[in-house]
Amino acid sequence: MVVDPGAAAVLVVACVIAIVEATQSLSAEECFAVGLNRATLMCSSCDTLKEFNLEALEANCRQCCNVDDVNATPTKYPRAQLEVCG
Repeated sequence: MVVDPGAAAVLVVACVIAIVEATQSLSAEECFAVGLNRATLMCSSCDTLKEFNLEALEANCRQCCNVDDVNATPTKYPRAQLEVCG
């Protein structure tokens, strides 16, 4: 099998660009500047942006989100207190 060196080079460059873009993340300050809270933003929230026609925000969302732990059990608290101010 003969592989065209030019095609192989293009494929390698495309893969490197995809990896770099996928691994880049924004700092907490940069995320806050675009309206996202890095401390609480879960990546599963980025998946729902398409439902609301907000695909333009997905790139920033992916760079600011925390990976969801799908194996985690939900935190249960012994009680809650509701205060009504008025």
